[in-house]
Amino acid sequence: MNRFSIGRSTTNDLHVNSAHVSFFHARLVQEMDGLYIEHVSATPGVNTYVNGEPVIRRRVSPGDRVELSRAYTLDWNHPAVLAWLSDGGGDQLRD
Repeated sequence: MNRFSIGRSTTNDLHVNSAHVSFFHARLVQEMDGLYIEHVSATPGVNTYVNGEPVIRRRVSPGDRVELSRAYTLDWNHPAVLAWLSDGGGDQLRD
């Protein structure tokens, strides 16, 4: 299983500098049947959204709007995300 962590901690694969985002907020997970976003923050009131709906875990693809606490929207074209996807994180997304 291939994972890409997102959050305020600089140890994440994608560091988000926002007080509204948890230190370890969410992660992208590549599984055999596709790519998923998982909400991992335990902070009350801090959520992860996909296309406007709060989620704990949901299958996603580039183009889905993934928001962390409505304070940060995942940029699928961010260099760190693209590098992870091209390095095997997004195997199911390529032809």
